[in-house]
Amino acid sequence: MTQINNRQSEFLDGTCKDVLMIYPEGTITNGNYLLKFKKGAFYSHKPLKPVFINLNMNENFHLSLGCTGIFNHILRSMCYLYHDITVTELPIMMPTEYMYRNYSKFHPEIKDAWEIFAEVAREIVARSGNFIKSDLNTRISYEYESHLLESFPEKLKKIQCGKSI
Repeated sequence: MTQINNRQSEFLDGTCKDVLMIYPEGTITNGNYLLKFKKGAFYSHKPLKPVFINLNMNENFHLSLGCTGIFNHILRSMCYLYHDITVTELPIMMPTEYMYRNYSKFHPEIKDAWEIFAEVAREIVARSGNFIKSDLNTRISYEYESHLLESFPEKLKKIQCGKSI
């Protein structure tokens, strides 16, 4: 947390020009769901700029193959000539007392200010990107994806570059 805070401060005061990119979910998902954000980017209560990536993929293939091995991921990625990717940048978000106070009225169960900031950011990204918010944690999400991909190696034998052979 200290390193993230220091880097954010350096960027804001102009001593460092390189942006710091943090993946707030701490994992990848299937591109439809937005998991709860982790503390990293929000703990310091500094401004941030949400950016999200939409992978406009063939329905039989998606770059975020979850827990599949790197070899399978590379093999499937190389089967396509191009990938249609849209990067969306939202305006800079600044946490305010007004945000903390009003969000607390509707969600009294959330006590920590960083968590309120994270939930507001998640809500904005979810609405902007048409994502479904999911309260699954990373471990449950990983187990779910593992279960779905258990038979993936057998299916891979029957598929060559996205088409049945």
